[in-house]
Amino acid sequence: MLRDLAGRIAASSNWDLSEYRLEISSDAGYLINHSAFESASPDLSLGNRLIPNETQLDNPCLTAIREALRHFCADDDHQQLRVGPIRSPAELQDLWAIDKAAYEEASITYERFHEWWSSFPLGLRALFFRSRVMGAFGVWPLSDRYGRLMKAAQLKESQLIGRMMRRHIEQPPRFWYVSGLVLTPQLIGSRAIRVLLSQRIASCLKSPNITFPCELLALAYSSAGEALLERFNFFRVQNAAAMPDHVPLFCLELDNRERFLSILEERGLDLH
Repeated sequence: MLRDLAGRIAASSNWDLSEYRLEISSDAGYLINHSAFESASPDLSLGNRLIPNETQLDNPCLTAIREALRHFCADDDHQQLRVGPIRSPAELQDLWAIDKAAYEEASITYERFHEWWSSFPLGLRALFFRSRVMGAFGVWPLSDRYGRLMKAAQLKESQLIGRMMRRHIEQPPRFWYVSGLVLTPQLIGSRAIRVLLSQRIASCLKSPNITFPCELLALAYSSAGEALLERFNFFRVQNAAAMPDHVPLFCLELDNRERFLSILEERGLDLH
């Protein structure tokens, strides 16, 4: 599997792997030498490690395999990823620092972030690696008034207040605001985003706060954000020029739970 992945990555970068040799260390510590296109030993597991003292940093074969490991084969690391609530202001501060680095001036203040979280703790779920905060996905309730104001381009993100959210702990809203999906830089491009999306949405669907019909609103702060929203059938409500935050607003209208589940399953999310 490693060789197949390495070959595909190398081909996309126009590397010629036939000029290089590959060294793989088995779990037992034995060194096995193979040319790049020999068949792999069936005894090698996905946990095989590259030689730690490898100094040929310009070897594209090694680069390709490291890239394959990072994106496809880090099973042990991804098994240690979990999604759960933010449990303390210290964890919230760590998360806000990640958000601030990702969104820079577009990020809301820590004080506002803390207000949202303390008023509606269910709105925020974080991705942890062991006990370290690595990212998060926020879904916050909006009153009918705030939802309509946002759709009409008359409300900034920073004007959303916790007091308005608090009432929806027991009263399910029609409108929800999907805030930033954020990860630490080392997890961008990995399967961590699928872990976060799957587990976060699964927890939303189990919550009595979610009722149908409902509308999900989201601001797209980047072209990647726009592409992700459109992939999940969000449509553009307002262009960036019309919005007070100067970024486009997207919406997903959901008539029933079955429709939402079908969209998620079509995108390959595991909600079980």
